[in-house]
Amino acid sequence: MNNNEKIVREVPLQAIWNENGYVTNNKISYPTLPEIKQLLKSDKIQFVVANVGDRLQWIPKSDTYTFWKNKVQINLIENPEHIILDLLPNEFGYLASHWKTDGGLDIILLEMYH
Repeated sequence: MNNNEKIVREVPLQAIWNENGYVTNNKISYPTLPEIKQLLKSDKIQFVVANVGDRLQWIPKSDTYTFWKNKVQINLIENPEHIILDLLPNEFGYLASHWKTDGGLDIILLEMYH
């Protein structure tokens, strides 16, 4: 199976991949809302969405801020130790984790819980 067809089988992920292969397995942290906002000020951030049963969805860099503002911010799970979906709109949320590639790209992996 090539990486274009690889689906997310479970979360949390141990590595992030794209069509060319594995990108990183260097998870740094579960960032807070202010930390994500700070990273958004950089142009070296990439959102990737992981939903069990789907392929990883790489959000185009040109859509980063709009995606954050319209989709993620209101559904952000802020405590990875205590996930309460009924407090979030539509009872689903994104658990954000910060990853770093060898090339210096900051990736915010958004693992969906529903």
